[in-house]
Amino acid sequence: MLCGARHRRGGGYCRQHAMEGRRRCRHHGGIAGRGNRYPKQEGWRRGRDAWVARRRVMIAMGLIDRFPCGRPPRIPDWLRRAVVREAEKELAGLDLAAILKWDLRFEGMSRAEGLARFDQFLIAELLDLLRPAVGVKNRNRSAISLAWRAYQVRQFRIERGEKMRTRLDSLLQEVVMC
Repeated sequence: MLCGARHRRGGGYCRQHAMEGRRRCRHHGGIAGRGNRYPKQEGWRRGRDAWVARRRVMIAMGLIDRFPCGRPPRIPDWLRRAVVREAEKELAGLDLAAILKWDLRFEGMSRAEGLARFDQFLIAELLDLLRPAVGVKNRNRSAISLAWRAYQVRQFRIERGEKMRTRLDSLLQEVVMC
C-alpha cells in the first residue's frame, strides 16, 4: 500500500510505501510521535511564543505600545525632508563637521550646558544620517533610534524649563513612531 499523502510543491501524492500496520509512510506520520512535526519548527514556535509573551508584558508595563513586526520601519520621504529642514534651521550658523567631532565629556559644564551640547550633537548626527539622499532605506533603523534618544533629551530639557517645544520636537516624535 502506498502512502498517498499530498505533496505541497508538486501537487502530486507520496509514492513511498506505508509503514507496517499504518496508512502513511515514515515521513508523513507512520512513526508514532513524529509525523509532520519537525524539531526545528517546534523550537521556532516555542521561541516565538516566548517572544510574544515578553512583548505582551512590555505592553502591559507601558514600555511599548505595539508589536514591532511586519516590514522594517521606513521614514517617509516627506518626514525626512521636514526633519532635515528643521534641524538645519536649529543648527544654522554652527559647523556640522565640528559638532560631530566634539568630545562628549561634560566636566566643567553645568548640567543644562551639558544637555544642550548633547542635544546639539544628537541633532547634528541625525542630520548627518538623514541628509544624504531621499529614499535611502538602509539607515532608517539607526536614524529612528537616534531620533528616539534626541527626543528623550529634548523632552527632559523641556520638562526642566530649559527649552521651549519646537516643530522639530513634534517631527522627532513622528520619526520615532515610524
